[in-house]
Amino acid sequence: MILFCIAEISIRTRDVFKGYGFFSNDHRDKLASSRTRIIPYRIFGHNLYVEKNNVKYIVSRHNELYPLEKSKETYRIVCLGGSTTEDEWTYNKNRTHYPLVLQHLLSAKYPSKKIEVINLGFGGYATTHMLTLLEFDVISWIPDLVIISENTNDLTSYLFPGFAFDYSNKYGTTYYTDRNFIKYYTTINALLRWSSFYWFIREKWDNIFDKPQIAPQKTRSFGNEPPQTSQIIFRRNLMNFFFIASNWGIPLIYGTQPINPNEKSSVYIVVKHDIVWPLDHEVVLQHKFFNGIIKQVAALTKSYFVDSDSSLLGNPKYFIDEVHYSIEGTEKVAKTYYDFIVSNNIIK
Repeated sequence: MILFCIAEISIRTRDVFKGYGFFSNDHRDKLASSRTRIIPYRIFGHNLYVEKNNVKYIVSRHNELYPLEKSKETYRIVCLGGSTTEDEWTYNKNRTHYPLVLQHLLSAKYPSKKIEVINLGFGGYATTHMLTLLEFDVISWIPDLVIISENTNDLTSYLFPGFAFDYSNKYGTTYYTDRNFIKYYTTINALLRWSSFYWFIREKWDNIFDKPQIAPQKTRSFGNEPPQTSQIIFRRNLMNFFFIASNWGIPLIYGTQPINPNEKSSVYIVVKHDIVWPLDHEVVLQHKFFNGIIKQVAALTKSYFVDSDSSLLGNPKYFIDEVHYSIEGTEKVAKTYYDFIVSNNIIK
């Protein structure tokens, strides 16, 4: 007990020199921060606004700030999507992401304009989350253009039991709602949550032993096309983007989501859910099918359409896994949107 107390005092003293209070433990106490902050309607995601010096800013996924009040010379583009739009791997490696690369390219092309390309991608987001963002936030930002690129998060929703029109069968699971609470609210954590020394040791232990495990995904044949209901709901959601945006005079670019057909989807680095997965070739074909729906909706609504999937051609150098981009892939996707915007004279 004496040794424990000495260790406790040592850790707390160490924290003081790092800028934390001696008697404060919240920065280490996982229980204090484990409850997922439920964001109304979206369920999860990043904070969209911050105020500095009495000026309110829009916060992009990677914390770039854009004044909420749009100036006359500003051309504002908003990118909606899931983890491929979020582009976290490239950001962690190179401090960039495809919307930011696109912003740099367009800014160089149109120096008289203040180009903003706001990244609202977030890992796990489906069209349901994106519609919420569009209706309750993005419209109020008065965007000049919205880019929508989403596929796989919608596509996989039918694999979760009890398929629901709002995907609540998937996004109502504990993985998306309160997984940190379940992980951290254990008896030992509750008993020792006051101890900085305990959380220090626990962090070191987790870094060594709490590693993602590669495990075989359960598979069976689902066929080459997604279920009919899944197709209908995805098409409905894509159409609703147009109905909402067009009512406010906002043009859309519907973009396909690239896929690496060479990557096996039957092995997950982290086994997130106990679900059965389609066979590898079916995953690719179903993904292509949903990309086809995106193209159909763009044609039906006479909206802009960018086929990023065809642009990347399934080249493995553009991917780090089945759908997420390498640094080269990020640059390629940004250049694909740039070429389309410039060639179609979208920015006047």
